[in-house]
Amino acid sequence: MKYIKRLVRKLNNRKGFSLTELLACTLIMVIATSIFTGTVSLAARHYDEQIQKSEADVLCESIAYALREKLSYVYKYDSATGRFYSTSSNMGYYAFTIGSAEVSTPKAHNELFLRYYATPKDTTGTPYHLVSTASYIGGKYSAYIQEGGITFSNNTFNVTVQVKESKSGGKVLSEIQFIVNSFVSQVPDIK
Repeated sequence: MKYIKRLVRKLNNRKGFSLTELLACTLIMVIATSIFTGTVSLAARHYDEQIQKSEADVLCESIAYALREKLSYVYKYDSATGRFYSTSSNMGYYAFTIGSAEVSTPKAHNELFLRYYATPKDTTGTPYHLVSTASYIGGKYSAYIQEGGITFSNNTFNVTVQVKESKSGGKVLSEIQFIVNSFVSQVPDIK
């Protein structure tokens, strides 16, 4: 009871707050603000990492889908030249390679391209985007098929695709491994 009367008297006092009370209140506000700022910063960083991972997963899946579609019509793989010999209903017989576009366009950093060859003697080929350049989201990501990332035996491809940060030494954000069975069971006659 004695403490309550003292508290009521203190609250009814019109003198205001003491310097000690103001400093204590300021200290509490500074601590609360720093905890809040740290928590929001951590949440924002985690959110950015999850968005980056999600975008990389979508890019990796898009590349895998495009590769499945192209490789399902391959009837022969020449490991010496890296050429895939394929047939499809809309293009007839053709050969292609899969690789980086660094040599073909300066804007395309480490995008995976198909390079189509119209004839066996064609050495330059014509580059085509495997997926839209918008999928690389302003050059934030690089897509790779590592050396030995595509193997072919008994009309079956084993493929590994990686998506990394574009910056030098960027970490792997997404990786997908998949199998593609070729629809073409025998080598067709090329005329």
